[in-house]
Amino acid sequence: MLDILEQDIKYVPGVGPHRKEILERELNIHTFGDLLEYYPYKYIDRSRIYTISELSGEMPYVQLKGHILSFEEFEQGPRKKRIVAHFTDGTGIADLVWFVRAQQLTKDLKVNTDYVVFGKPGIYGGRYQLAHPEIERASRCSSQRWACSRTTTRRRR
Repeated sequence: MLDILEQDIKYVPGVGPHRKEILERELNIHTFGDLLEYYPYKYIDRSRIYTISELSGEMPYVQLKGHILSFEEFEQGPRKKRIVAHFTDGTGIADLVWFVRAQQLTKDLKVNTDYVVFGKPGIYGGRYQLAHPEIERASRCSSQRWACSRTTTRRRR
């Protein structure tokens, strides 16, 4: 009798010959056992929402819920702009910074609308800032705690 852990990966529901080839080539997964032993090397928990007052410059990634107070645009040279959104959750103010897509962002994002932002906090000019954060309307995030309870898993190649 064949050990189930030694069975070919193509017998997993949803994995056919094409996906089998990709799994073997890119991830070196050939059997059920290989798939079970393939662990993520990095896990980012997005189920908790921090407040700005809880931030420190050494935190890896955080999720904040609040609203944008205002926008500022700074010229960075010919045809280049940096956009800064001043974001608050009621406990402090943090800056959300983008160096690309400035005009599109000011059209898409609205002042005084609740958002959930996700990014790596840093300190610049004495204030916390998140450069190029992921941003989503809070109404799209589920749960009573207003957390976007997605998790991000990155796997080693």
